Amino acid sequence: MELYIVLGVCVVGLLVAVIGGCCRKYTMKFDTNGVAFDEEITPIKARKGQEIELPELSSSKHEFLGWFLDPACTEKFEGKMRGDVVLYAGWKKKKEKKGPQPMNMSYTDYIMHNISFNIALDW
Repeated sequence: MELYIVLGVCVVGLLVAVIGGCCRKYTMKFDTNGVAFDEEITPIKARKGQEIELPELSSSKHEFLGWFLDPACTEKFEGKMRGDVVLYAGWKKKKEKKGPQPMNMSYTDYIMHNISFNIALDW
């Protein structure tokens, strides 16, 4: 009789552990790796193995490369919840667009050059 009670307790405990593990939600947090952007990211809660739709970020000075499992951005995250995890944003600095550079001349010479150039275009 005691053996049946012990076995019953073990089976119930195992069922509770399996069901609890299946129903447990894990937390995914996000680290932007020091790049500022306008959107706010809230942590995601999901079950292990569940597909996750990750937020897309945008920055005026950086190109967003995706989410990574390490701060050095060497191991890309593949989209399924693994457990409690922090993802790190990968960034690449955008090249700055440079406008026309002023000529090496005085302001008066620069104005006169532009006036004469525009007059020549009107001919």
